[in-house]
Amino acid sequence: MIGLKTLRENLASFIFAGALLAIGLGFCWKYLLGQLDAANRQMVANAKTSARLEVQQEALTKQRKELAARQAAVNARDAAVDARERALALESASLSAKASHAQELAVIQSLIDDYRKLGVDVASDPPCGDRDLMSRYNQGRALLHEIASRAARIGESKSVEPFLQNSWGFSGSVLNPCGWQPEAGSHS
Repeated sequence: MIGLKTLRENLASFIFAGALLAIGLGFCWKYLLGQLDAANRQMVANAKTSARLEVQQEALTKQRKELAARQAAVNARDAAVDARERALALESASLSAKASHAQELAVIQSLIDDYRKLGVDVASDPPCGDRDLMSRYNQGRALLHEIASRAARIGESKSVEPFLQNSWGFSGSVLNPCGWQPEAGSHS
């Protein structure tokens, strides 16, 4: 044990050592409190950053959803435009076919008018020696063949059949080297 005498001799040293120890503990305590305060500030900053990141993540998710919705709308509009273009193309082709059919009918009618203007009867042979009548007779036969051919090509054989039968001078099947035949059921 330490004696009283030693204590008295070293009391100043003990007090000094105790004071140094108290000062050192004070600095350590202050340092630890500073570290704790810094850690708390860092945790608060991290919490704020985390909250900000969550808000940004929610905003990003919302923007992605909006973008997906816009993309779906654009895709739907593109599909509608494509469908409309296909419909217009089909309609245009149909109108073109109808116009072509109508034009061909007009040509057939013009050929019928030309035949009638010739004033010939191809059902009977023209008299020999009449060159003008023979020429008109041959033109008339050619016109009748062309009328039959054009009508068959556009599916209008039935509509010109009576004219052709009257012009050839007999009823029944009309002779046509282009392969035109009257519709089924129209024979004598």
